[in-house]
Formats: sequence, C-alpha cells, structure tokens
Amino acid sequence: MIKSVFTNFKANDRIKIQTSLTDLKLYNSEIDGDFGPGTEKAIKRYLSKNNFSSLEQVEILNGLESLLAEENNAEELVITSNNLPIENVASSYLFAKVIHVKANYIQVTETKPIEICKNVSTPVKTCQDEQVPIYGQVNQNNDAAANALIGALMGGIAGQAVTEDNSGASIGALMGGLIGSSMNSNNNSNNNSNNIVGYETVEKCKTVTKQERSCKTENEKVTSRKLKNYKITYDFHGQLGKILTKINYQVGDKIPLNLNISAQLLINDVENFLKIGAGTFGLEFTKKYSSIRQIIGGAWSKKLETDFNDFQMYVYQNQDFIEYATAQKQLRQEQFNNSMGDNRKELTNLTNNLTEWLQTNLLHERATEIYDLVGVAELSLKGTDLTAIRQNTEQLLKVSQQLNLTKKSKSLEEINKAERKITEEVFNNYDASGRIEIQKALGDMGLFKLPIDGKYGTGLHLAIKQYMKNNGLKNIDTTIAVEEQL
Repeated sequence: MIKSVFTNFKANDRIKIQTSLTDLKLYNSEIDGDFGPGTEKAIKRYLSKNNFSSLEQVEILNGLESLLAEENNAEELVITSNNLPIENVASSYLFAKVIHVKANYIQVTETKPIEICKNVSTPVKTCQDEQVPIYGQVNQNNDAAANALIGALMGGIAGQAVTEDNSGASIGALMGGLIGSSMNSNNNSNNNSNNIVGYETVEKCKTVTKQERSCKTENEKVTSRKLKNYKITYDFHGQLGKILTKINYQVGDKIPLNLNISAQLLINDVENFLKIGAGTFGLEFTKKYSSIRQIIGGAWSKKLETDFNDFQMYVYQNQDFIEYATAQKQLRQEQFNNSMGDNRKELTNLTNNLTEWLQTNLLHERATEIYDLVGVAELSLKGTDLTAIRQNTEQLLKVSQQLNLTKKSKSLEEINKAERKITEEVFNNYDASGRIEIQKALGDMGLFKLPIDGKYGTGLHLAIKQYMKNNGLKNIDTTIAVEEQL
C-alpha cells in the first residue's frame, strides 16, 4: 500500500519526501526518489509518529501530502513557464494577484502529563494503653473473737448497770459475747462484696476507615486541530501558481514572489537554438542534457544544481550559442522593461493612497514612518532603478495591507460585466463542436439547463461561473483560469 501511494507521486515529489524524511532523521539512505526498504521504514515511522494509519490508502496519501507540504513551504518558487517577461540575473521581486485562499489544518497529537486523583478508603488499626480496674472479695469484719470480746465487754457493763451487782455483769457479759458472735456471723454473710482492689495496664485496639485523596501523574495523548498554513492560488502574468504561506492574504491582494527561473530560461534558449538550426553541439551534449531535463518540469535539488552548472559551462563554450543567447537576453530585457510599467503604476497608486491616508491621520503613531516611506518611494519613481521600484512597492504594499488600504470595492454590475467579457471571449475561442461539447458537459452536471446550441448567453455564463466556484475559484479575473477549467 505504501509503495503504491509513494510511486504515484512525481519523481521530484518523491525526492522531496525522502529529503523531508532525512531532515526528520527518519531516513538515512540515498535520496533518489526510488522506493526501497529504507523508504518504506521511514514512511511507516513518520505515519505512526504523526497519527496516520499505514493500513489505509487515504491515510497514507494524506500523510505524505502533509510531509510534502512542509517541504514545499518555501517562499522561493521555481516557475515552470519559459514565457514570462523577466530577465533574471539571480532573483527578482515581482507581484502576483491572489485569486483563491484555502486554510490548511492538521491534527496535532501531543503527549501531556495529566494528574488523576481519587478518594481512597483505607482501614486503619489504632491501639492505646488503658488502666483497667481489678475486682476482688473484701470482708468488712472477719475477726469472730474480737466481735465476741467486744460484745462481752459491752454486755457486762450493761448487765452491771442494770442489776447493780457482779452476777448481773457476768450474765450481761455472756449475753453480749453471744450477740457479738452472732453479729460477726451476719457480717460474714452480708458484707463480703466485689470491690476494686487494684489496676492493671491493658492494650486496647480498634479499626476505623480513613478517607484519603490519592493522586498520580499519567501521560495522555491529546489531539487538537491546528491551523498549519494557507494555500494561496495566484495569477502571475496569466499563469496560475500556488504557494503555502503563514500569512492570511485576501482575494485580490498583491503578493511579492521571489522567482528563480534562470535555469529554465537557459534550457529554453538551448532547445530553441537547436530547433531553428542556429548551431549544434558535440555528442557529449545528449548526456549532459538528459541529466538536467527534469528542471523544465520544475524539479530542483542539490544534484540537479551541480549538473546544471556543468551543463551551463558546456553550452557557453559554443560561440554560436553565446551570440544567440545574448540576443535572447536583450529581447527579454525589453519585454521586462515594458512589464515594469505595471510595477511603476502600482507603486504610484500605493504612494497616492498612503499620501491621502497621511492627510487625515497626522497624529497616528505610524505617521512619521509612513511619511518617510512615501518620500523614498517618490524618489524612486523619479529614477530608472527598477530594482528600487520593486522593493519600494513591496514595502508600501505591506504597510497598506496592515492599514487595510489595499481592498478596492467594485460595484456588482462592474464585476459581472468584466466576468462576462472573459467567459465570452474564452468560450467563443472554441469552434462550434467545442462550444456544444462544453454546453453538454455543463448540462450533464446540472449546471446548464438551456438548449444545446453552441451560443453564448447569460445562462452559459452563470453555468461556467458556478462550475469554477465548485472547483475553488470564486472570482473570474483572467482568461487563463477559465481556459484551464473549460
């Protein structure tokens, strides 16, 4: 499955995927665009690490496209057209018009530590020492002889007092002894009881339930939706292009592009040189040309750069080609200078807009900064330094966007009129059979419900407009966009 998806990408994209995997330290084999065990293992690791399934085709495709988008997230582009009005020495700042904006989101999975707490019931045994009383039998009067003696004495004294003679005392003593002895007998039966006779230390224990809060830290995967970048579709001199950027441009904005097309221009000159028979090269040319022909399709890498430098040195050893290339360079320079009229006009408009803004915002915190920028721009417009004009245009454009001065409103009627003119021109460029086929196709989609007659009208215009909208193109600004869709 992984091999099938990977090999369906263009050769240059396969190289970019391997390059990205190398940068992520997931791939350490040769970067050649070919599928092998190293590539398979690296892709599996990337998919797993980024929460993509390696068992579903759509998931693998989404994962590799996401990886490719990261690799392509550069502001410097290689434009594949060789018909742009540019003379390139190294790179040039030019401006394209935004025609479509799409926000790209990705699923981000992060591992975060999360504290998990819960109440826990724990049985706890507690013990303590207690003083426990000791009970025993205690006799209140347990001496019978003593009781009898006391009774005899008390009886004798009482007998003598009553009879007033010794015989009465003796009888009283005898009776008192008997009574005393009887009292002792009664005490033994009634006054023996359990009383505390001492204390001892005893350990007593009990079990109670204790509530405690228990917490622990666990790692948990948290997935969120995150804005990755914006995919901008732009129109540059009639050619559509795409770029990924962190800036949220609006439809209609101008964006600066750093374009590097010197390689394509040279290869184009070499091919035309051979086609028109202006000269020829040696047999070694075929080998050198085949190693860099991918550049025409937009490919670029360190190896291609090395091969291209070798190819360039080789072709510039041919005097006939030097003369031809010099003539082509002069021609492009003239075309470039003509196209710069648009850049000069753009800078003039930006300067005028910011001058008007200054007149009503003299106390604004950025007034001094903008006043200086306008002054520098006015000086560059008086000169002939095209590089300075481009750089000043970029600066004023950035400031204008920050101040929300770049949006120009048009009436609905003006917009519709301009769009109709474009769709009519493109439609009528087809022959009769082509126009009928277009109407049939739009009819099959349910967009065109009028007679199939090959004639242009409001219904056809609306059908074309809706078809383009369905394909992500809300505005009709150029004939190129309509031509591509039809």
